[in-house]
Amino acid sequence: MQVEITEILLRDLTVTSTYMVAFILGAIAAGLLRRSKKIVSSITGLSVYLLTFAVYTFTSSLPFLYDMGMYSTLSDLIGNGTWIVGIIFFVFAMEMDQAVFEERKPKMTAFSIIYTILSLIVSILVGIGYLVFIGLSIAIVYVTQAYLERILELETTKANFPQVWFILGFILSGFANFIVAIDYSGVFFVIKNLTVLVGVLMLYFSWWHIPSSDDLNWLFDLNRLLVVDAEASLPMVDFTFRQVDLPNGGDEKAPDSILVAGAMSGINNLIGEILADRSGLDEIQHGSRTIMFHRRDDFTCILIVERSIPEMKYRMEKFALEFEKRYRAELADYQGNIDPFKNTDNLVREVFS
Repeated sequence: MQVEITEILLRDLTVTSTYMVAFILGAIAAGLLRRSKKIVSSITGLSVYLLTFAVYTFTSSLPFLYDMGMYSTLSDLIGNGTWIVGIIFFVFAMEMDQAVFEERKPKMTAFSIIYTILSLIVSILVGIGYLVFIGLSIAIVYVTQAYLERILELETTKANFPQVWFILGFILSGFANFIVAIDYSGVFFVIKNLTVLVGVLMLYFSWWHIPSSDDLNWLFDLNRLLVVDAEASLPMVDFTFRQVDLPNGGDEKAPDSILVAGAMSGINNLIGEILADRSGLDEIQHGSRTIMFHRRDDFTCILIVERSIPEMKYRMEKFALEFEKRYRAELADYQGNIDPFKNTDNLVREVFS
């Protein structure tokens, strides 16, 4: 009697955990999709991966939970096929998202497709069903590692991104399905479901710290950097990050000069208050550009950008500290002569790269 009750409870726990994992995976996938701003990105890739993984987790458990007879094979085919498609799309999305400065060549996507076709043929002939997932696991590890290297180029991401959680999340959620290979029983199904759930939650938590592809493209949003004297607000350093030809025959620097003149003269009272205030406003919106400020005792850095992200603020603060350190004597004796600061371009390129 006690054995029967235990078996019933174990079966109920297996059914409940299976449905719960599938539901949570679907809910997380939907939440990530709402966050995504592009059709193909790392976020949509993970969303599709989790959604198809939910289908796989559910359908692969059905033959164990219910007596499906001849439909058990169909259930496995649907689950495996859906997850394979999700993995390939994830690999493709990750490759597209990290190819910011170079030509987009989805090499691992091509490998995944070719490997899947060949391994499925071998699996049918030999009967090794899990062969396809070995190669796809390698593809996931490869693109994920490459993506991590890419996003960790951002100093703010390097400081805040929970890399251990991210890697453990992928390992636990991806390889948990092999747990039932040890023992095809209710206990191991419950362990598998709980492991998947823990891994996915770790993955979901860490993914919120990943920058968008637009943030990875932050260098293209830099426009101009000025260092002005704290007393007279006269420019000591003026560095233009890019100069692009305009339809009217001018260049990028022309509207920037107008922008600076408007910021430094046209709204002179506001700028004066900003430069005098050492604890308040640190950026303003002027037209389509954002003007960011960082104040030091002897000077103020002004960074003009297309849009403001934390990485830019970090780099500007880092530049200010290095500038103050290298030119401490020159700043102390500054009387309006900017010649000592002519080699600042090298420092700008060193920090903003």
